[in-house]
Amino acid sequence: MGGSSKSQTVGYRYSLGVHLALCHGPVDAIREILVDRRTAWSVTTGGNFSGGGAAVETRIGTVAGLSATEALAGDSGATITFPWMRAGVRVGRDYRLALANGSSQTITLQSVAYDAATNITRWTVLPEALSLPAQSVVVFEATTGTSNAGAGGGRIRIDKPDLFGGESREGGIVGDVDVLMGGPGQGPNDYLAARMGGDVPTYRGLCSLVLRQAYLGINPYLKPWAVRFTRVLTGEAGSPQWYPEKAAIVPEANISDAAIYIALDVSGSMSGTRMAAQKAGVAALIREIGASVDPDLPNDIRIVLWNVAVAGSVERRGMGSEDYAALESWMLALPNTTSDGTSFDAAFTDASAFFAGGGSKRRIVIFVTDGEPSPTSSVEAALVLIRTLPPTDIFGFNIALTNTTYTARIDNTPVDGVPVIPPGNPQALVASLRGAFGNGPDMNPAHIIRECLTNRDWGLGYSTVEIGVSFTGAADALYTEGFGLSLIWQQDSSIDAFIGSILDHIDATLFIDRRSGLWELKLVRADYAVASIPVFDETNVVDWGRLGRRSPADLVNSVTVRFTDAWTDDTGAVSVTDTARVQAMGEVLATTLDYPGIRYQGLAVRVAERDLRALSAPLLAGEIVINREGASLGPGDVILVNSARRGIADVVMRISEIDRATGATMASGSRSPRMSLRWVQPQSRADDNQAAAVSPPRRAHWHAAWSRKPLTGSWYASWAIARSTASLARIPVQAR
Repeated sequence: MGGSSKSQTVGYRYSLGVHLALCHGPVDAIREILVDRRTAWSVTTGGNFSGGGAAVETRIGTVAGLSATEALAGDSGATITFPWMRAGVRVGRDYRLALANGSSQTITLQSVAYDAATNITRWTVLPEALSLPAQSVVVFEATTGTSNAGAGGGRIRIDKPDLFGGESREGGIVGDVDVLMGGPGQGPNDYLAARMGGDVPTYRGLCSLVLRQAYLGINPYLKPWAVRFTRVLTGEAGSPQWYPEKAAIVPEANISDAAIYIALDVSGSMSGTRMAAQKAGVAALIREIGASVDPDLPNDIRIVLWNVAVAGSVERRGMGSEDYAALESWMLALPNTTSDGTSFDAAFTDASAFFAGGGSKRRIVIFVTDGEPSPTSSVEAALVLIRTLPPTDIFGFNIALTNTTYTARIDNTPVDGVPVIPPGNPQALVASLRGAFGNGPDMNPAHIIRECLTNRDWGLGYSTVEIGVSFTGAADALYTEGFGLSLIWQQDSSIDAFIGSILDHIDATLFIDRRSGLWELKLVRADYAVASIPVFDETNVVDWGRLGRRSPADLVNSVTVRFTDAWTDDTGAVSVTDTARVQAMGEVLATTLDYPGIRYQGLAVRVAERDLRALSAPLLAGEIVINREGASLGPGDVILVNSARRGIADVVMRISEIDRATGATMASGSRSPRMSLRWVQPQSRADDNQAAAVSPPRRAHWHAAWSRKPLTGSWYASWAIARSTASLARIPVQAR
């Protein structure tokens, strides 16, 4: 046989071109793509995530006598041949060929075969049209610097050839993916048009992904895909969101196993209240991180003060609770007086050495400034330093500086943009900084409800002029509470059921004000002064109706809240128990409540405590009929009730429903104006300091009928699972 060998096909590599429809568009950004619950691509870049950042090109080596022949009909790619073998390359990866004439050519390696008889290696590569004469070529593993650019619409690159164990098991995912946001100006996709051989729809109003013949591994069975995206700041048909400064909510800074580099501007313009707010905001951020960190996955933090050079710094590694306390004290002890200019490159002088000691931790840079670079060339100098860093997430923040052009060049996380923070406001600063550590922001529930009312595509189609001013106050309160939600609405439930779920989460009432005709949103909170609320007693109560308290058999002393964990997307649960009531009642009487829109444990605990206080107390409830003195009352309002005959003395009640049809016929034939109130006793004013005040959980908060038209599904910051069928391309895997 002469010792000759012949290639043997041992399997196939599968590639897929497909259009995956996700949800109504446009959205803010695609944040993560998972295949079989494994991260194939993420907008973050540190650690084991793919993405932008300062990736460093790797030199594979020199290949002599390399030539390329373009693909013929039926071939899966162009053919590269060269003598002997080249170690260090892997199927599915991109490589840059530095050619003899000084130009470069990027290829995607599809397959490798070696013929021992002729001592020739053959690579099958894309693009198919590649043709090169024999020459000496330097091979580099190509970087993927465009990964993040398409998160907000465009093209992203998935580069995970070993996602399912590499070719020794089931392969991985490699290829380009077009992100079609579905905006009003979106044109036809070139890949779809080429495959369909003619005109294709533009798919405006639909957020979708197009896989451009992506490599999906060596298993012919499609694995489930899931996409995490954010829709908070994008309104109907791509218009700006209402009240955008309060739309996005990240309730807590939750990060572990990270190397965090915080670069703070201490130039002359920061002197005074700006520096004081920066100190307080960063100190609060450090305190929050320390409170939620996993002690088994400690963080490293370095704080750098910069102006024309590094003006000061402090560093802690493998941090424990005492380290967080020390950093917080160091921040608060800084003077409020600052000086000198704003040289952007000074902010990154210490970054390389800091990250070199961080091992495999996720790398994060927080860059805060209130000025434009001086000199302007310091931006380029900063970018030179950034390119030497390993993959790193860089978040830029401007204080009072509306021109974000220069900071945006530093920032490589385009999903959140460059927030502009009001000067002298530490609360606004820490709220923005949290965005660097969360798993995407949640949406303000007031914004969700408002869009359900006004969206003309999938919502109820009310005009924005029909929305009352109470929505702004509710949005402010929910933002201050850190009460954001992320959840999904699909066609399998009605829009009123969806809004009802939101109201249950936040404990609120939605109604049409009978005087103005506007939609109003009222949060059930202990935000009233007893001395100023209206009093109803024997003089203005026409009929006391039914009064009663919850029976002891209906009381509970333990509440479990189930929520959606932000980090695993699995259902999490927290339980709170009133031990004193357990002892008094002699047993644990528990109930479980579902709040799928909550993503953070801290908020879940607060809501569980809220509901436990309401469900464990024998609150007074009932229905009364009052005269015209209550004409101005609305759902959610509070009143003070007195009745010596019924043993009620100065009891605060909250109105849950109003029936204005009640009335009595007078001698003249007209009807006297009366109204029936259903009410429930709120919890003690001792709950004023709680972020979410107490009232019994309810499942009906509706005070107006409202169905205008058939509805289609829509999405809020959550998950989309896309399934589709398409023909697979397969490439032989040969033994070698």
